[in-house]
Amino acid sequence: MKPVSSSPRFLHDHGIDQAIGAIQTATGSLWQRLGQFVLVVYPFVEGASGMDRRLTDRQWVEYGQFLRALHETRLPADLERMLPRESYRPDYTEVLRRLLARGPDERHGDAAQVKLAAVWRSRRDEIALLLERAETLGAQLASRSPELVLCHADIHRGNLLIDRQDRLRVVDWDGLVLAPRERDLMFIVEGIVIPPKVEPREQALFFGAYGDIEVDWPALAYYRHAWAVQDIAEFADQAFSTVGADEPARALAAATFVSLFEPGDEVDSAHESYARLGSGGLPA
Repeated sequence: MKPVSSSPRFLHDHGIDQAIGAIQTATGSLWQRLGQFVLVVYPFVEGASGMDRRLTDRQWVEYGQFLRALHETRLPADLERMLPRESYRPDYTEVLRRLLARGPDERHGDAAQVKLAAVWRSRRDEIALLLERAETLGAQLASRSPELVLCHADIHRGNLLIDRQDRLRVVDWDGLVLAPRERDLMFIVEGIVIPPKVEPREQALFFGAYGDIEVDWPALAYYRHAWAVQDIAEFADQAFSTVGADEPARALAAATFVSLFEPGDEVDSAHESYARLGSGGLPA
C-alpha cells in the first residue's frame, strides 16, 4: 500500500503540477522517523505566500483550475482506503466542552491569560452557540450523505506559495480527506474564514475556472462553524492548558484567540453563513 502522504506525488504525476510532494529518503520512503517524531522534507519554494501577496487575475484562475482538478481526482483504491472520511464532527469538540464547563483559570495567569479570560467570559454564550450550531449542522449534513471528493482541507491562501515565476504551488498536504467539496470551497465562497476577504471579482475568476456549481449552503455553514470552533478551542487550550508552554507562546495563542472575534474574521464568517440559511437558521 502507498502511504497517504504519497497523494501529492500521485497528483503531480497526473498533471496537477501545483502539488508539492515530499522528497524521498535514501531508502525510497517519504518520511523518516526520529524518535517520537516523523520528519518529512519538501522541496524549497522561493517566493511568497498568498497571504503576503494578493493573487493576480491569472493566479485566481490557476487556483480554480487546481481545485477543480483535485476534486475530480480519483485515487487508486488502495490509497483511497487509507484516507480519512468526513466525520461531520468538529475537531477539539471535547476540549471546548471542557473549557465551557469550567472556564479558563486566570488566578495565576500572566497578562495575556487575564485578557483572554475576560474575552472568554464576555463571549462564552456565543462560543456555546457556535458549538451547538456546528453539531446540529454536522448531524444534518451526515444524514444527507453528500457526495465526497478529494479535499485538501486547508486550502486557504496561506498554503498557496507563489514562486519566482509567479506560479502557484500548494503545500500542507497532511490533512487530505474525502469530504463534500465545500470543505475546500469555504475559503472562497462569499466569506472570509481567513482574511483578507475574497472579493466578488476574485470569486468570479476562480469559479470561471473551477466551473459553475450549486453551492451546498448548509455544508458551507457547517464547515465555517467547525473551523471557528476548532480554532477557539485550540488557541484557548494553548493559552491556558498546554503543559510546558512558555509565556511568549501563550501570549501568541491568546492574541490569536482574541483576533478570531474581530470584525471580518472567523466568527463573523460563521455567523454570516448561518444567517444566509434563513431566519430560522436551519435548512428546511
